[in-house]
Amino acid sequence: MIDIIQEYWKSLLWTDGYRFTGVAITLWLLILSVTIGGCLAI
Repeated sequence: MIDIIQEYWKSLLWTDGYRFTGVAITLWLLILSVTIGGCLAI
């Protein structure tokens, strides 16, 4: 089990080449919301 996780953790965290995973989408939404919020606050 640990070997599988070590082998695939990068694709699980980011993308499998075809679709983004939950972590990547969450990270992008966080970055976008902070950026938009910062622009609106100026």
